[in-house]
Amino acid sequence: MQNKNKLSCKTGLEENIILQKINYRNNQGEIKVKQLKTLVRKLGIDIDQVVFIGDSENDIEVFKATKHGIAIHSSSEELKKVSWRTVDSLSEIKDILSRTHKK
Repeated sequence: MQNKNKLSCKTGLEENIILQKINYRNNQGEIKVKQLKTLVRKLGIDIDQVVFIGDSENDIEVFKATKHGIAIHSSSEELKKVSWRTVDSLSEIKDILSRTHKK
């Protein structure tokens, strides 16, 4: 039985990568950046290859770290200021990623 406090991320690699569930506190942004850095190191990619989708101010630090933050339209104005793109709905993200991948 899978531990409810862990999330399993299946990748194209030969292994499963296990991420700890984020227990949010005052330093939520720092925790997200730390966990993302662990993930990209395990995947062998650069953090600026990551597109991060967020909807609140606790995502600002990750948006800055990845340089590719997508803010949901209803997000805070502070998050929108540091976002790479803003979408009205999640359905728009597929198109953004498709266009970006072709470049």
